[in-house]
Amino acid sequence: MSRIASRRYMSTLKKSRVPVYFHLVKETARFTPTQAYRQLNKAAEYAGVEHVGNHTLRKTFGYWFYKATKDIAMLQRILHHSHPSVTLRYIGITEEETNNVLKKFSVFSQKLV
Repeated sequence: MSRIASRRYMSTLKKSRVPVYFHLVKETARFTPTQAYRQLNKAAEYAGVEHVGNHTLRKTFGYWFYKATKDIAMLQRILHHSHPSVTLRYIGITEEETNNVLKKFSVFSQKLV
């Protein structure tokens, strides 16, 4: 993060009433995965959520990106997966969910433009 962006971010946080968890000791310090994990767990504890890790954020992002865009090919690239089926399994889209969507789909119920 650039120094200007970092200063703006910290200024915004100071004005808000939300507890600040993600801050660095030094403005130029590197935010390591271990630090991220610790801070994320503090925030999760504050929110009353258990079993949260850095990887949880990645999977949650993937799930909601797919739900919003239905672009599995782009998500596969973003997550650096070898195949779309790996990505679907990773974000928890199961065969059963796919079949349920297909059962509801009908070409004849779609409006043609």
